[in-house]
Amino acid sequence: MKIQKIFSSLFFLLEKISKFLTAVVYAVIIFFSLIPSGIPSYNNSDKVGHYLAYAALGFICSFTFRNKIFLFMIVNFCMSCSIEVIQHFIPGRSMSVFDELANVTGLLTGYLIYRLTIKFERRITI
Repeated sequence: MKIQKIFSSLFFLLEKISKFLTAVVYAVIIFFSLIPSGIPSYNNSDKVGHYLAYAALGFICSFTFRNKIFLFMIVNFCMSCSIEVIQHFIPGRSMSVFDELANVTGLLTGYLIYRLTIKFERRITI
């Protein structure tokens, strides 16, 4: 019973602040994606950062765009592609198909975690 109350409270809080968190995650992704020299990468370790950042975006945006998931995926895919193209023109940065793949995989993972969270929340509140 206590876990149910805690989980429901966290879920309610996430729903209420999801728009703010979405804006924050977008800002962080755009900032770190467009700074000139980038963050050094060893053996493509930056792909993990791409994956985790976009997984967070996918999870948080799922609360914000709950009834418009297809639109959410298209908008975020276009944003991700645009950032990769813009990086081509920034000194010390480069465009990468593998970065885009990590971004899209992260978005989908974040959405799937959201779906699992919804199922779990419904199961414990019944």
